Amino acid sequence: MQEQGGPATSSRPRGERPIWRLIWKCPVPPKVKNLAWRISCNALATQVNLRRRGIKTPDECRIYGQGSEDSYHAFVLCPHARILWQTMREVWSLPDDNMLKNTGQEWFLHILSRLSELHQASMLRLLWRIWHVHNKITHDKPAPSMEGSRRFLVSYMNSSLVIKKCPDADVAKGKMVVAYEEGFCARREPSKDSQKARLKWKPREAGTMKLKINMVKPVLMVLRDQTGQVIFAACRQLRVCRDATEAKLEAMEEGLKLAMHWTPEMIVMESDCSEVLSLVKSGNTNSSVYAFKILSIRELVQERDTFVC
Repeated sequence: MQEQGGPATSSRPRGERPIWRLIWKCPVPPKVKNLAWRISCNALATQVNLRRRGIKTPDECRIYGQGSEDSYHAFVLCPHARILWQTMREVWSLPDDNMLKNTGQEWFLHILSRLSELHQASMLRLLWRIWHVHNKITHDKPAPSMEGSRRFLVSYMNSSLVIKKCPDADVAKGKMVVAYEEGFCARREPSKDSQKARLKWKPREAGTMKLKINMVKPVLMVLRDQTGQVIFAACRQLRVCRDATEAKLEAMEEGLKLAMHWTPEMIVMESDCSEVLSLVKSGNTNSSVYAFKILSIRELVQERDTFVC
């Protein structure tokens, strides 16, 4: 979209407004920027705008039935919006009520211009959530709770901060610490030496082979020696199985049989399915529908002194 918003001048022949860069440069998803642009253009389908466009509808707020529903009312004055503002002020630094003044048609841009980048991103996400809940209510759908909206917005912001700061990080959900005071500035990337040290491969003990089984469809199996040299790599399409657990047990048995055919050495078997590994490693008698398959794998493990990890 072009930043059209005023008459053309010699310095801005296309009628661009620099203040709109606050929206387009803000570190928020495109759908949030789009909503912010529509607020600034007074283009949302509020009751006042619908009536202005010739649609026969009352201009009162459809949620509480009091006050004319323009954009300022929908995002600031409406009771459901005010409650969400108050809820998010408990976890975010947001402008107080004294800053949320209706200065006319451009009230939204006036408030946005007085905030830092982080506060702009927080406010835009909050407004997007307010409009989302507004549409839920006005379309007779169950609205999320305030606590649910709070958790959603906090998670939304935290994810954005992590991705912006550490774009190349292997993000583990719930394991990253977010510092709001650092804003959206990317962290300094680690040096090449530190990356090499972190990615350095450690060879296995002599006389051992590592069998890696990836429980995907089709199943992937790779056997390597202690130097990392590939002994064999196989791809198998399993026959029809009862469920996912049986298919994974079938893949483990097939991989062990292939590995034992290719090497007489001790085998260290590794898989990405903790459920199947726990069934095989457990010393208890299994009486489930998978009992026969589990027993067959345990016998193969004991036959070659295989270590399962």
